[in-house]
Amino acid sequence: DFAIGCVYPCATCDTDQTKCLSCETLEDGTPLNFLAESSTCTLECPTGYRVNSILDICEKCKDGCAKCTLDVNK
Repeated sequence: DFAIGCVYPCATCDTDQTKCLSCETLEDGTPLNFLAESSTCTLECPTGYRVNSILDICEKCKDGCAKCTLDVNK
């Protein structure tokens, strides 16, 4: 279900045009990362999240971690 007129940077959005389901790519080709908790798109994931560059999403770190890597043990 693609809503007409999603608000940038949403590539696809919910019935609320400001709630992203997926993100656009910047003009230089840099993908924006989807942050599910707030249905937004961001270049830098917030504190407590890491970038999953395969899916272009922000993934929550383990509780208590401000930063984490792709290795779940770090």
